[in-house]
Amino acid sequence: MKLYDPNAITFHTGNEVLRKSEGFHRMIQNMEAGGFSDGDLGYGFLGTGVYHTTDYEDLYINDIYTTGYALDISQKDYQLYSPTQDIEQIMRFFSQYQGYVIQQAIPEFTLWNEVLQDVSFRSLCEIQQEILPELSLDEFCTFTSDMIQKVKEASKQGLTKELLFKNLDLKFDHADNITTCLLKKCGYEGFDLRGTEYDSVEHGSVIFNSDKAMIITKFYDQDTLVAYGKKLDMVKNQITQTPKNEIFLGVTATLNICTTTKKWLDKGIAFIQYDKDNIVPVSYQNGNIQDTLDIKEKKKIMQVVQHNMRKAEYRR
Repeated sequence: MKLYDPNAITFHTGNEVLRKSEGFHRMIQNMEAGGFSDGDLGYGFLGTGVYHTTDYEDLYINDIYTTGYALDISQKDYQLYSPTQDIEQIMRFFSQYQGYVIQQAIPEFTLWNEVLQDVSFRSLCEIQQEILPELSLDEFCTFTSDMIQKVKEASKQGLTKELLFKNLDLKFDHADNITTCLLKKCGYEGFDLRGTEYDSVEHGSVIFNSDKAMIITKFYDQDTLVAYGKKLDMVKNQITQTPKNEIFLGVTATLNICTTTKKWLDKGIAFIQYDKDNIVPVSYQNGNIQDTLDIKEKKKIMQVVQHNMRKAEYRR
C-alpha cells in the first residue's frame, strides 16, 4: 500500500509522457515570451524539465490544458533548491543571469541592452555567493565562461525569426538551459516554489529529471482536476487540526479516486502516526478523519503498513 504525503502532491498538465520542456534552444524565445525585454522575469529561466504547481485552481481558471497528472514529488526523493527568503531577488537573479550570459555571448543581439544596462557581473557574483554558496567565486566565474562559450557555439548556427537556435545538428535541442546547468553543478535536482507567490501557471516549480516522480493519477478534464484538488485540500486542512503530537504519515491513492471507474470517492483510508511503531489507521469521509474502522479492517491495514515500513527500512 503506497502512502502519499498530501503536501508532496502537485499537478503537471498537458503532456501524455512526462518530458523535459524549456530546453537550451528555447531560452531566448521563452525569455521574450515572458516579457523580459519589458522588465518582466521571462519564462523558462528556472530550468529544463517537468514544470508543476500545487495551484490547481490557477490551471482551471487559465484554461491551460484539459488533461494532466497528479504527481508525488517529495523532498525526500529530490534534492530541490527551495528559496525561503528574498524570493523576489532570487527569481530576478536567475532571470538576469541567464539573460546576461546570452547577451555576453551574442553582442549583436541588442534586444536586452536596456533591461540589462544596470546588471554587472560583479553584482551577479555578489548575489550568487549569498544564495548559492555551494560554488566558490572562482568556480562561478569558470562556470559562467563555459556557459558563454556554449551559447556562442549555438549562436554560430544562427537564430530563427522566432528567436530559436537553428540546431542544425540538434546538439542543443532540449539540452539543459543555463539555470539547470548551474543548479545541477550545485547538486540540485530541481527548483521548488511550492508555498510561494510564484507557485502558479506563470512560473511554477520544476524537476530536471522525472525518473523518481510517482504518477498518482491522470486527469481527463479540468473538472476532475479541480475535484481532486478540493479533496486534497480537505485532507490538508484536517491534518492541520490534529494534535501537535500526531504526525500525519500519508494517504492512500484510493482516498481520492477509484482508478477502475474514474468515480470520485467520498471516503477512504488515512493514517496518523504517533511514532515509528504506532500507526493508527482511521477512516476519511467528507473531509473528516474519523476512527470508524472495525477491528478486522484495522488489523489488516496495520499488517500491510508495517510490512511496507519494514521493506523501506531494509532498503535504507
